[in-house]
Amino acid sequence: MSPPMKNAPPQSYQLLTTRYLRKQAKQVSEQMVGLRESDDIEFVNRARVACRRLRAVLQMSRDCIPRKQFKVWRKEIRKLLKGLGDARDKDVQADFLWRFLADLNDRTLLPGIARIAVGLETQREQLQPTVIAAAERTVSSGIIKDLLATSKATLDELNKNSVQLTGRELFSRLEGHIEDNLNEFLAHQDSLDDSQNEEGHHEMRIAAKQFRYTLEICKPAYAGRMDDHLATVKRIQTLLGDIHDCDVWIEHLARTLGAEGKRLCEYYGHSGHSGQLNRLTAGIEYVQTERRQSRGRLFKELVVYWRELEQVAYWEGLRELVGSCALRGNVPSSEDNGIVGEDDESDEEDGLDDFEEEQMPPTVEATAGEWT
Repeated sequence: MSPPMKNAPPQSYQLLTTRYLRKQAKQVSEQMVGLRESDDIEFVNRARVACRRLRAVLQMSRDCIPRKQFKVWRKEIRKLLKGLGDARDKDVQADFLWRFLADLNDRTLLPGIARIAVGLETQREQLQPTVIAAAERTVSSGIIKDLLATSKATLDELNKNSVQLTGRELFSRLEGHIEDNLNEFLAHQDSLDDSQNEEGHHEMRIAAKQFRYTLEICKPAYAGRMDDHLATVKRIQTLLGDIHDCDVWIEHLARTLGAEGKRLCEYYGHSGHSGQLNRLTAGIEYVQTERRQSRGRLFKELVVYWRELEQVAYWEGLRELVGSCALRGNVPSSEDNGIVGEDDESDEEDGLDDFEEEQMPPTVEATAGEWT
């Protein structure tokens, strides 16, 4: 950002990436108090998603930022993400199980499911000091203040120069980023030919997430013309994410069954543990079955949707859009293509409210004692 960099990108590109960076820095800043209080699981969610978006825009902005500053920012963001990761995973898992229990009518299934939920909540409580330490380290490092101050100074200078999101150099850069991420994303599409290719689906999910962030960053330059593509990638990412969640649950529950059997065997002996184990396994196996069925349904929905996109050469349409803009140096007018869009480049002071990636339904008001 400043001071000027050798071979720096055009100011229009700096305007685009700096606005996005500032939004994400604000999001992280606004979660710091909540992270330390742990009253609402969404503080960890919002902070984590904002950190991922920050990491993505930092990578796209590295030609705009002095090398030393870039390394410091990236390092501190990585540390915060690491400090929040395990806690968020436990939040999501425990919340899923309590909601699952709330809809369950067969009370014979409750003990095993509740046991896992209580265990997850206990593990989450044990992780809170790690979350607090990560938040306090981030605050004390001064990175958020530095990000906000630096981005504000850069935006003030760019606004003073009346910089606009236009020009061939800008759109050529964006075309490069979008093409690279699209190609990486499509490189994993063969995994959809095999419903059991868990590793391939996981890799495609990661590529979809990075592709989505890239489209989000580029979106303001395309005057509403990127909205449909972004929504499409978000839908695919959500389906892949839900599929991955099912895979994680299936593996986790299998390990839990083995661990519970071993624990009860050690406590009651080989001959006395079967009744207690059966009492727990009924609910655990029920969740396992539900997760397997959900995975099958989600995978089928994803494949059907993917084939629909292929039939209309959807990704080629995206390539044509970004290629046309790169050649023109601007977005084609509505008269050129019949599509009307609005440019949202002036919203740099607004926060991004879109957290569907890890959006959780309202938490069920329940305690462990109600189920055990």
